[in-house]
Amino acid sequence: MRYLYDVKLWDRIETGVEFLIFAALMIAAIIKLGHNDFLQALFYIVLAVIISPWSQFERVTKRYSASGYYAIQFFSLPSPIKAFKFEDVPHSCRKCCMS
Repeated sequence: MRYLYDVKLWDRIETGVEFLIFAALMIAAIIKLGHNDFLQALFYIVLAVIISPWSQFERVTKRYSASGYYAIQFFSLPSPIKAFKFEDVPHSCRKCCMS
C-alpha cells in the first residue's frame, strides 16, 4: 500500500486523466462543428485548452477555472420557455399543431 503515497505516481495518473479529458473535449468540439454549432464547439475548445496537460496553469487553477467556466456557461443559457416562442416556428410546422 506504499504506492498510494507516491506523489509522482499520482501526478502521472492526473496527467493521463487530463489528456483523456482533453481528447474527449476535442472530439466533442469536432462533432459540434460538424453540426454547425460553433458556440458549443468554442465552449469545448476553451475547456480543452484549460484542461490540457500542456497548458501553463497550475493544477488547482485548472480545476477552479474549468469548473467556473462551465458553471458560467451552464447558468447563462436562456430557459427554453424564454428562448422559443410559438411565433418563431415556421408556418408550415404550425399547421399540424393548431388542430
